[in-house]
Amino acid sequence: MTIGRPTDEAAQIDYLTEGAPTYLVKVPTQKRARDTFNRIVAAAVDLLLESGLACLNTNAVSERAGVNVASVYSYFRNKESILFFLAEFYENSRVALVAAGADRMLSAPEWASALAEIIDSLVVFRIEHPGCVVVRRAIESLPDSPDFDGASTQQAAEILTRAFSQLSRSVSPGQLQKIAHFYTDTVTATVDRAFSAEPHDSEAIEFLKEMSTAWLAIFLTSGTGPDLIHAQR
Repeated sequence: MTIGRPTDEAAQIDYLTEGAPTYLVKVPTQKRARDTFNRIVAAAVDLLLESGLACLNTNAVSERAGVNVASVYSYFRNKESILFFLAEFYENSRVALVAAGADRMLSAPEWASALAEIIDSLVVFRIEHPGCVVVRRAIESLPDSPDFDGASTQQAAEILTRAFSQLSRSVSPGQLQKIAHFYTDTVTATVDRAFSAEPHDSEAIEFLKEMSTAWLAIFLTSGTGPDLIHAQR
């Protein structure tokens, strides 16, 4: 696939689509309130993209969103809770994309095409949500912050382990879990690298799909996975 240039996150994105948010004072339910909430969150993302964590505060967010600062505090206690909400949204979205792809792996005639679609969907999400990386880095800079990235990677790997177990009868559950973790880590790292420079590296994404499919075919189709794992130790 061709990687487009990321754009600023737009206020029309609905940030309340993935799971029950943990870090809100309250959850908006009416359309007008949801629209205001989404403007606040999009404003925070834009500030992070433009100036980084140092310039993120509730006054700046309210000014950028065009709302009273009291509206910001009606949903968020402080700037950290805005960051935590965003991290939770991004990581829950990533897990949801992997889960949808895992379901397709089990129903599609060829699991490889569904696996490639997982990578494509993660790339599209990265393009549509350029704030996901800057939020992750901001979270990492805060002491004692939750490990959102680690938790979502664990969830994604568990989902893929269950899918892989339906596609292989010769690899043990423990080995499949290692394979799923390695695959998840590799996809995340490669997509990050592909977006780390301009222009974005479309060839790296295509190579990732080809090589990961060839590697997983060893375990999911030929039954030689256990011997290879022992040989690599």
